[in-house]
Amino acid sequence: MCECVKKLDEQLVEHNGRIAMALTMSKDMSRMGERLLVATEKIDTKKRKPIPKLMATFCPFCGDKWPAEDGA
Repeated sequence: MCECVKKLDEQLVEHNGRIAMALTMSKDMSRMGERLLVATEKIDTKKRKPIPKLMATFCPFCGDKWPAEDGA
């Protein structure tokens, strides 16, 4: 796995920031992993239904594929 998120987090510290990561779990909750969370926002904030969360499976900075949740 690449070190892009770690390197960017180190640079963002001076700006009081970090990359948003999301914890992911398999359906049977037997496997856990982390994925980069891609920011999304509502177009019409009056609608109550939540919008989908987008998580990257490839590094958006270098293009390396991240390990699958099951470690494959």
